[in-house]
Amino acid sequence: FLVVGGIPKSRVPASLLLFAASIVLAIAGFASLRSEVRLVQARERFLANVSHELRTPLQQILMFVQLLRLGRTRSDAERERSLEIIETETHRLIALSNSVLAAAKLGTQLKSGAVDVANVVRDAADFFAPLAQARKMNIDVDVRGPVVARGDAGALRQILVNVLDNAAKYGPTGQTIRIAARDEHKIVRVWVDDSG
Repeated sequence: FLVVGGIPKSRVPASLLLFAASIVLAIAGFASLRSEVRLVQARERFLANVSHELRTPLQQILMFVQLLRLGRTRSDAERERSLEIIETETHRLIALSNSVLAAAKLGTQLKSGAVDVANVVRDAADFFAPLAQARKMNIDVDVRGPVVARGDAGALRQILVNVLDNAAKYGPTGQTIRIAARDEHKIVRVWVDDSG
């Protein structure tokens, strides 16, 4: 064989080079495998979150449609309120679907701006009140003073509605669910207490 530079006296350098190349390839393969596992886990979390986000408004729509169909609304005002909730939840589902599509296409981020947290807390409680009444539960809103933070009002409302839904699902009949917000020295704290 013709070897440029002649045949080396020792094969140790070539063996070390092959060994180092093998280690580099093994590390690259491991990193690639780890990345794939993370992507699969992120996809599973995303699907679980989307299904949870869809379930709450769909349950609300179904409940109010059934109330209307069975004629169990006690007044025209209650009937109108039920239709408003159905319309609101339908718009929310459309917005959620659009957000999921946009996130899938562009990897969009949350909208960040000044949020009146007190107003979002009250809105989430008002929205959830009919479902709480249907489950014989009370909602107590405890917001003191103005509570403002930077964030995404829609995302915060959705989080609160999901937490309220879980509190109602897993709590005892007749419980009081307390939702509160405080501005604590430039940190806004929001929490939900229940008996579940």
